[in-house]
Amino acid sequence: MNSPQTADPLTAALEQILRLIAQEYETLGVCALHRRAAMRKADTQALARCIEIENRAVQSLADLERQRMVVVEALALRIGAPARSQTPVSQIAGALPEPARTRLLTLSQSLRDLMEKVAKLNDTTRKAAEALSAHMEGLMRHVAARLNHAQTYGPRGVVASGPRIVSGLDSVG
Repeated sequence: MNSPQTADPLTAALEQILRLIAQEYETLGVCALHRRAAMRKADTQALARCIEIENRAVQSLADLERQRMVVVEALALRIGAPARSQTPVSQIAGALPEPARTRLLTLSQSLRDLMEKVAKLNDTTRKAAEALSAHMEGLMRHVAARLNHAQTYGPRGVVASGPRIVSGLDSVG
């Protein structure tokens, strides 16, 4: 039985790249949870740290994706696949002997599952951020309406905040 170290170098490289991609998605998943917690607490510093870590992970993913495309293209050429760098890992794995086939299929499926998990976490956080933004906009509209003495509607169909009206009584006489 071949281990990843004694397997074909291209196959071993693809396995390693998929593992590294999975690590970056794990980081993005943890960041999504931390970002949600930071939003709950209105902790802008924690939110900024999450964004910084996410940016590094996304840049690393872009680098890994370029590497993956090069390796996939070389493997696709070897098996005669027409799609080249866009050849699915499952197609490449199907042309490989065991145990490399099973390792690649397992890695590919677990990576796909992890990517879906992170996407769901991000979607949930996005929806929460949109709800918070809509709530804050409503509060601002309410405050603007209370401060608008004329109670006139603006071009958007809501009571607009107009110029501030200062009222006073001069009692010096």
